[in-house]
Amino acid sequence: MKNMVKVLGLAFLVCAILAGCMAEKKPTQAAASPTTAVNLTGTEWSLEELGGNGVMANSKATLAFPEAGKVAGNGSCNRFTGKAEVNGNAIKLGPLASTRMMCQGEAATQEASI
Repeated sequence: MKNMVKVLGLAFLVCAILAGCMAEKKPTQAAASPTTAVNLTGTEWSLEELGGNGVMANSKATLAFPEAGKVAGNGSCNRFTGKAEVNGNAIKLGPLASTRMMCQGEAATQEASI
């Protein structure tokens, strides 16, 4: 059960990172239409804000799309990997697998709030 909660938390992290990245973009005439798939392959994202608050110093919370159909990252302490399906402006993740390291200090607190 705890592992499922962590996986769901990591999925939330993914959504939070992508939502934060998209929040500051202004629409333009050249913006992709909702049915146009965005190519995220080879990109990596870093968590800079969580719930309106900054993240811990030297945070390692990341989200990457190393190859088509794959997602990987770090939730501050534990790593995760799994499948990713990009369809238009929607991303479907899962199933995801994650490590279960014992996190301590700020990393534990930050990962638990994801």
